[in-house]
Formats: sequence, C-alpha cells, structure tokens
Amino acid sequence: MSTIPPNSTVRAPQKSLLPLATHFRMAAIDIDGTLLGPDKQISAANASAVSWLIQSGIQVILASARSHASALRIHQALQLDTPMVSSQGALVQDVLTGTILFRQDIPEAHVDTILQQAKSENGTLLYFRTDAIYIAKRTPFSEGFESRGRHRLIECGDLSLFNGEGAQKLLWIDHPEQTKHRLERFKTEYKKHLGIEISHPEYLEITAVGVNKALGLQHVAEYYGIDASEVVAFGDGNNDIPMFRWAGESVAMAHASPDAKASATTVSPAGDPSSSLARAVKNVFFSSDSHQRKRSGADLHAGQITTKPSATVNVTSPSL
Repeated sequence: MSTIPPNSTVRAPQKSLLPLATHFRMAAIDIDGTLLGPDKQISAANASAVSWLIQSGIQVILASARSHASALRIHQALQLDTPMVSSQGALVQDVLTGTILFRQDIPEAHVDTILQQAKSENGTLLYFRTDAIYIAKRTPFSEGFESRGRHRLIECGDLSLFNGEGAQKLLWIDHPEQTKHRLERFKTEYKKHLGIEISHPEYLEITAVGVNKALGLQHVAEYYGIDASEVVAFGDGNNDIPMFRWAGESVAMAHASPDAKASATTVSPAGDPSSSLARAVKNVFFSSDSHQRKRSGADLHAGQITTKPSATVNVTSPSL
C-alpha cells in the first residue's frame, strides 16, 4: 500500500474551502512527467502544491494514460476523494463509490484485428483493462515499460483469451522510427474507428475513436457542474494537448514536448523537473503577471507552496 511520509504536506480532506479570488474550480493533472518526477515519485514540492489546491477547495483530478489500477495507487497516495480519468480518458470512475461516470472500450472487432497484426509482426502489445495491464509474453520493450513507469504487467500467454472485450486502451511498443511508421499506417487504416497517437517515442496509443483526456475530464466537469473555462490543466506530453485545448487555462511543464508547449496557455518556469508542477501552480495562482494573483484570504500567500523537492511521497506498491 502506498504511504505518505510524516514530512509531506498532503492532506486528505477536499471539504475545507478558503475564499479565493479565482474562477478556477478544478485542476486536471497529468501523472507521468507532471505530478511524478523523473524518479517516478511525488516530490515534496509537488505534494505541497496539490495540498494547497485541495485546501483551497479546487477539485484535483488526475488525468492519465495509465491504467486505472496503476493510477489508483497514486490517487490513494495523495488521499484524493475525486473521480479519476485513466487509460487516456477511456475510463472515468468515482474511486470512492466505484461508480463509472464514463467508459468507452475499443470495439471488439478492432481489438481482434490489432491483436492479429501484433502477432504477425511479433509486436509488443499491451492490453489495458480496468484491473490490470496484460501482455502475451514479456519482451525487452515491455521490460523497459515496466521499469520506466514502475508498472506491473501480467503475462497471460495469449491476449485473445479476452475475446476483444474490456480493452480500454492498447499500447504498441516499438523502436521510434517503427512507431512513427505504424502511426501513419494505422491512421490511414483506422482513422474512422480508432484514436491513434504517439505519447512517447516508442509508444503508440490506441483507443476508441474520439477518446482522449479532454473527453474524460468533460464528464468529470459535468459531474461537478463545472464549466471548461473554470478548469486549469497541467501536463507535459502530446496526449495532454486535447485537455490543454479544452480547459480554460493550461500549463505545460518546462520539459514538455514542443507540441505540448505550443498548445498550452503558458509554460512552467524552468528548473528541477521533479518540482515543475509546483512552479506551475505557483505561477498560475501567485504570479504578478496573472489576473488570478489577488486573494481574499490573508493566510494564502506564495510562501505556502514550496518549490524545493526536498523529500518525496512514496508511490511504489508491490501489489499493483
């Protein structure tokens, strides 16, 4: 089970409301490369920023390409009580009640077709379901994926045993050049039926057509009665671009991809990537250049958000 060390500043409640002179009511936060640093941990600085958002009455929503099971341990480490967007937006679930607010699996016929192509090309294909991420057999690519994101894959021998059911996302891992080539080929073959994009040079993300983080977040916003203009989004990858374009304001991390930076409203100040989110939050809510800077609560000031990543929140979990 994930734990919060005693020196972290994360708090559980999302009930206490402090008066803010801001129209933002929801913060959508990507996990890998945004909330988590290069070491795949939540720095004390980022934990402090999330804590400040929570205590300010802003709904903190994790929006990730990770599977539900993988993102859940991070959601629990932060002690959030909000719905979570996972598998690139294919699943939106109220974690406390288990209620599914939105789910869009890949059509079974297309799952079967992709599986057959992966078999014929001896490809590394991951099958994202709610409970776990499955793979037919481990490969150097899958081992790199597990190590890079601290994911745990379940080897099942044959992905066809699921009969194409419950695939919220498929992830094809290959060399960058092959991934680019496959992207162009699949966009031609499946553009009317599947969502195809590259989230990492080696990762080809496959979802149902129209599925992305923005779609998932839209369902969360409707759940809370929040307008897109009242949402600020934080991310670093190309798969964050749809939510950047949807949200009222968006911030790309300083180390984000060029396309993500170009699509965001602003870019986080340069510095240690493990605390980029903290600097982004501080820049949005406390910058002298931001119209959100004025506050009506005397105890809310920039000093409450530390940007020094002096400690980490442990988000490792052997059970996931």
